[in-house]
Amino acid sequence: MQWLFRRKVVGLIASAIASATIAVASFATPTYTAVAAILQPPTLTAPANGSILSDFGPSLSWALPGGSTQYQLQVTPVNNDGPGVNIIQNADTSFSVPAPPDWYGLLPDMTYTWRVRVTDATTAVSESDVSWGPWSQGFTFRTPKVDIRTVTPFDPINGKVVAGNNPVLRWSSSTPDVFYWEAQVSKDPQFGSGAFLYWTVVHGDVTYPSNAYTIPSSFLLESGTSYYWRVRPRVQGDGAPLAWTPAATFTTPALNKIFLQMSSPSDESVVNTSTVVVRGTTKAGAFVSVEEQFVTADASGNFSVTVTLVEGINSIDILASDDTGDVANTTLTIIYTP
Repeated sequence: MQWLFRRKVVGLIASAIASATIAVASFATPTYTAVAAILQPPTLTAPANGSILSDFGPSLSWALPGGSTQYQLQVTPVNNDGPGVNIIQNADTSFSVPAPPDWYGLLPDMTYTWRVRVTDATTAVSESDVSWGPWSQGFTFRTPKVDIRTVTPFDPINGKVVAGNNPVLRWSSSTPDVFYWEAQVSKDPQFGSGAFLYWTVVHGDVTYPSNAYTIPSSFLLESGTSYYWRVRPRVQGDGAPLAWTPAATFTTPALNKIFLQMSSPSDESVVNTSTVVVRGTTKAGAFVSVEEQFVTADASGNFSVTVTLVEGINSIDILASDDTGDVANTTLTIIYTP
């Protein structure tokens, strides 16, 4: 994809995606020599070559030649565009690829090629060992398509005046199979190239909170300005990009107006500790009250207060004010279960 914009902020979570790859086991190289020529390649049986999957956790199966003691399985996305599988295990005739949330691996609407080979080695071997037989024929399968109708942007709500100039954008998905997202934010409701555009790719399981994008503090939004935002599941490789969700809008607070943005804990969090540290951001130097504890926000507007909880539901009131008498307040609900 080529992104041609005057300015952009791209937050790729490539390291999170790369770390999802199921890697080959690490074994010591044995001190003997095996004769690989006697081994035949395994015969792949299911899913059939060219299958279109109904889910993201396929069970791959094959028939082993006689004498097999270990197998190596590789599952590779088209053009190596994403994570894959590369494992060595004791001889077996199937492997179930874990589906999210157990493993964030297979991406939607993409072709994968898989193959298997075996060894007759009686001790663990590396993938470079000479005892490996030839690879099987490569079979392909294609992962399911996904639908934006399962995606709902919900915070900020449409038309909301947000607390600060780097709000957290959040969306929900009715299926856990979708975990790789694109999000856009712009002053232009058409998200054109002539306006400042944030275009980011995020792994929704590693953001905090999940399925979220926080405007970076190094590229704060303009004060007193309306913005539009939208999101879609990321489709790459040989898949077809999806349409975006309908754009929602929010407005940043006016310049120098007091605001209050909470960073942790999340509202309606369930915790098992008797205390929590309430953290947030407000106007620099503002006075902050958290359950009758008083602090002053630092030069960056950050503050934190430790609050003692009672068992059950806790309503924590937070209020920020400045020397002009401007006030912002919110309430967090925290559930303490020892």
